[in-house]
Amino acid sequence: PDSLLQDPGFESALGRSLKSVVRGETLPIRETPTGWSIPAGGRAVSSPVHSGRAAAEVVNTSGGYLLWRQALPLGKLPVGSTWRLSAWVKGEGIVRGDPSWKVGCIRFGVQTNQMQYFSCPELIGTFDWKQVSAEVTIPQGAMGVNAEVGLNGALGKLWIDEVTLERVK
Repeated sequence: PDSLLQDPGFESALGRSLKSVVRGETLPIRETPTGWSIPAGGRAVSSPVHSGRAAAEVVNTSGGYLLWRQALPLGKLPVGSTWRLSAWVKGEGIVRGDPSWKVGCIRFGVQTNQMQYFSCPELIGTFDWKQVSAEVTIPQGAMGVNAEVGLNGALGKLWIDEVTLERVK
């Protein structure tokens, strides 16, 4: 099941950036060859990490939706099957956005006739590495399923490492 999720430790995303010709600033590459879409304010870092050589980092100072996203192969997620998305996370000064559901999260985004989200308990404040998870049962009519990790409108910093996807039933 872990092979359904690409680059779970963000090692392949490490060091992938572009240099802006206009401003000279370093910009992350938004799409990695391993499937993650990197948000503004997101990059792979070599420290801090929970294990391995890299972790994903998200720094949010704007209150925007800054989520690393990866489309999961819908054909390998049968209707009625239940999946768990887990990750090790570390937070620094994460402040809830307005409205109050804007927090740090590990979640599934499921597209049916509308978007539905299945998230871990909210990630707020400053905390050391801890493992969190979210579960989803694939509904009838699912047209797409994403793994999403980051700051969903909350301010602060979040590091994510060792993302796993496993079938529960």
